[in-house]
Amino acid sequence: MNRYIFPLILSTLLFADCPPTQKQQALKIWKNSIHQKTPNNKLSMLLKAEKFCPLDIIEIDKNIILAQANQLSHQEIVELRRDNDALDTEYSEHKWNNAKKIEKILGIKSVEYQDKKGLKAIQDIGGSYKADLLFNKNSFNIKDNAITQDIIEVINSEISFDKNSIFGLEGATSSEGDYLLNEKLSLKRANALKKAILKQYPQYRNNIRVFAMGERDLVCEDELLPERDDMGEYRCLTAENRIESRKVTIRRLK
Repeated sequence: MNRYIFPLILSTLLFADCPPTQKQQALKIWKNSIHQKTPNNKLSMLLKAEKFCPLDIIEIDKNIILAQANQLSHQEIVELRRDNDALDTEYSEHKWNNAKKIEKILGIKSVEYQDKKGLKAIQDIGGSYKADLLFNKNSFNIKDNAITQDIIEVINSEISFDKNSIFGLEGATSSEGDYLLNEKLSLKRANALKKAILKQYPQYRNNIRVFAMGERDLVCEDELLPERDDMGEYRCLTAENRIESRKVTIRRLK
């Protein structure tokens, strides 16, 4: 990186109130900067565009170059990701490209951007993600280490950004077996994921809660909800996907 890189520091997003002609000129230069092959050329054009109008998309692109050059801290990169997520919808395609770059810098395996079934859903309070951890029948041993690591890193990023974040881990089972035993098994599954998280980040003990869903969260065909029979057992009205029912759901509580 040459002299352009080092004087730059991360700043807060600038919600510029520029004259329309200056904003158009800034956007024109910014769009041309996207096609530049080298970081220095791109940065030079972004600085030029910024003089016309300091738009948030320009600021984010500048800081991505800094992050790629290791000029930003982990915390600043996490904040950069949040800033990128907040971009106006007119930049949706560019947001997706930036998200992949930022997650690569953070070392997070990319998931479908803004897909509410993906890990990104837990960025929002109330958001949830069903983790396919591949539990065997009657087992609480996690088999999928890759997705476990993805979960751990996303949770780490979120708590690093907001120390007051609370995540609920909801263990669940299939309908096979006794209802009461499945309650205990589901709690063991939630605790298995909690143990994996705390093994790497023991300081997050107060940020993680565990819950037992037992058979109450079965994965039924056609997404129908399970019903309880006279024996206290939960059953799907349609076919049950027993493999997918053996899971832990991560839910952002706070």
